[in-house]
Formats: sequence, structure tokens, C-alpha cells
Amino acid sequence: MTLRYAFGCAGILGRLWGGQLMLESYLRRGVRLKWMPPRSQTSDNNGAVIPTPPLSPNPINYDGMDDQILANFHANSLGLRMGQPIPYRWLSYVAGRTTTMPLAGGDVLTGPMSGCLIATWTDGGAKVAHVGTIDNNPAASTKVKRTFAAEAGAAGDLTAFNPAAVWTPGEIAAALGTRAMGFQIYALVTGLGGYFSVLMFELPIGQGNNLAGRGFQRVVGGIKPVPVMAGVRLRAFLMS
Repeated sequence: MTLRYAFGCAGILGRLWGGQLMLESYLRRGVRLKWMPPRSQTSDNNGAVIPTPPLSPNPINYDGMDDQILANFHANSLGLRMGQPIPYRWLSYVAGRTTTMPLAGGDVLTGPMSGCLIATWTDGGAKVAHVGTIDNNPAASTKVKRTFAAEAGAAGDLTAFNPAAVWTPGEIAAALGTRAMGFQIYALVTGLGGYFSVLMFELPIGQGNNLAGRGFQRVVGGIKPVPVMAGVRLRAFLMS
């Protein structure tokens, strides 16, 4: 089911999953969040395809609208209130392995992204995977891609996307403006099979934003739907 909220000349789409707005409806430009993403994990780089390691991810809480990143909607339109938890499920990145989880059950976040593929396919139900390639380690990256291809490559509905590839340096700089903030990119796969890339800025670590040396205040810089690869093109990439 799709709902449209309109404000002046601007309109946004919100989708319902189980009677609840889906995550891409909340992760809108200018929304501030209190969130400590789970850390990435290392492995022996054996390329194995594994279930995502069990963990209870930290909550994402709405923290108001940023006063310097302009939004084209009003938070009240989505029913957001200060401190409200935003539901999500987390797919871990394990370097040198592919992590998987069932897609049924709600929207899935994973990251941060720098070039890994996020894939979906059907194997006893819809699944989503984070193909854990490693920057500057081509041997490990080749192994993890080819192992995943052997596991899921025969699925007729296998698709994948690269969330990091859709943001240009110019777009990131324009969204950032003159502020001194780091950024990360996260992948979002919705329960209905939508593919999105989320640009997230990290507010500077300091008083009120420091938990064991890590900051937890973030602001969404933007969200984009991402085109997918499939068929011969995808299989060729996985075997490269």
C-alpha cells in the first residue's frame, strides 16, 4: 500500500509494511537520529556464506530536524516525535565472508558501504546478503564473490546493487555544505523488495555526543533508490 503526503509543491511517498511506515519513509534528508551502528567484523577471509551473526542492534531514535540541512517535508507528516524508536533489522558486514538473513520480517539496514554488493534472491524464502568484499584485498574479494556465486548464482531471481556507487563527491559535498562532518553510506532493502542507498552524516564527537569515543548523533543527507544488476551482467561481476 502506498500513501502520498504533499506539502506545498513537495510530495513524498510512504509505504506501509504490516500497517507501519517502512524505513525509507523515515530516512529523509534533514532527519536527525541518535544511533550507534554495530561495528563491522573481521574473519579469516575464507569467503564462506554464513547467516548474519546474532546481535541486538542499538535502537535508531528520531532526534528532530537538522537546522542546516533543509528537508522538503515536515516530520509530523510521518508521525515522528522526539525520541521515537524507528524499527529496523541489521545485516552485519563480515569482511571476507557473505552474510545473509531472511528478508521476511521487515526492512534491513547494512553498512557502512564502500563497494560491496547487496544481493537478494529466493532460497526457501526471500533472502538478502552483504557480499563482504574488502577494499585493497582483491584476492579475498574475488574469493568471497565467487563463493557467493556458487551458492546463489543459479537462482533465477538473483539481483544485486552497489549502494556506494550512486553518490558522487559533488553530491556529498553539496549536501554537507560548509559543515565539518564525516559521512557514511548505508544500504537499505525493504521488506517489499525496495533497494535504497542512504547518505548519513556524523556530527562531530564532543560533549553530549561521545560514547566510549564514538559519536551517536547523525543526520540523513539523502536517500536514493538504486538500480540493480541481474542475469549475465551480475554473474560476470561475481566471477571477476
